[in-house]
Amino acid sequence: MKTTCLTPAHNYGFSILEILVTISLLTVLASWSIPSFMNQLQRNAVESSAQNLLGDLQLARANAISNKRWTYVCPSANVNAETPECSNDADWSQGWLVYEKQSANSHTAPFVSTNDRLIKRHVPSNSDLSNAIAIAGSSGMPYGYSRNGMGGGVRSFRLDHHAALSEENPSSAPSICLDVAFVGSLDLGACSS
Repeated sequence: MKTTCLTPAHNYGFSILEILVTISLLTVLASWSIPSFMNQLQRNAVESSAQNLLGDLQLARANAISNKRWTYVCPSANVNAETPECSNDADWSQGWLVYEKQSANSHTAPFVSTNDRLIKRHVPSNSDLSNAIAIAGSSGMPYGYSRNGMGGGVRSFRLDHHAALSEENPSSAPSICLDVAFVGSLDLGACSS
């Protein structure tokens, strides 16, 4: 008599239960990580805009010292125009100009004129994240540096992300503040309020 040994067939695939458990775990992990990832993207966009503004303020100060002329940074709603103008608004989100005054009364007439030398135009990036940055200055007046690099007063800027501000918990929105001291020094950091 011959005995036949029945061996179970080898199963090389996954069962439907294993696949469903794996998909469920991936869904839970994704739901935890996506909000964190979006928050990091918003924070990076705010930091990038803050670094751009900081760099242009430093450029204006360096130009004022090296050329011995008043140099200004101002918000502008028409940065791409052939002859851009400063706006009299505290909203810097549309872009800004860096320019050197050529006239003798440069500290009494800070707005850009046809005689002034335009040093740089800052145009916000076309990316959705960059356009979502709110940049509010404490004043709509241009900020100027004198011939010796002294600032034209104290100024502060607050940079926020619009999407984060509209969410249910705006206190968690990524915000950065840039403070300019009277001596022209710049301080970039977290906002106190």
